[in-house]
Amino acid sequence: MSLREGPSKSVVYLSDATMPTMASSLMSYIAAHAPQPGIKPTSGRFLCGRLAERWTISELKRALRLLRLPTDYVQSLEDEELVPVLAQQLGLENVKELHGIGEALTLGTPEELYRKAQALGFARAQQLGWEAIRAQEQAPDLARLAE
Repeated sequence: MSLREGPSKSVVYLSDATMPTMASSLMSYIAAHAPQPGIKPTSGRFLCGRLAERWTISELKRALRLLRLPTDYVQSLEDEELVPVLAQQLGLENVKELHGIGEALTLGTPEELYRKAQALGFARAQQLGWEAIRAQEQAPDLARLAE
């Protein structure tokens, strides 16, 4: 075979056939011997706390309105009062920062906060409705007493 001629077809066929084997063995070697990154797995609660720190004032006010608080009351709150009021409405005592709310409830995005607030607001409204019905049923019938 002269230098100007290409490799024979049998050699080319052989190299194509062994290529996947070589690639997979190389990848397994790299996976086994490559240095592992020094990243510690983070807690989901901690991550949610960090994400909660980015919530804006308008997002907090919307969450309070979804909790069925009166709009006038929500608008009258100062910016510093929003977080403690939100924590109290979500049932978290001794939480004064957004980080604590996000960690305690595992809420990171504003959408998660909205869903939680809407669910709690609906549940409270439903509970108040049932309490009103029970109170009405237990109240004496004044028309019957007047007879």
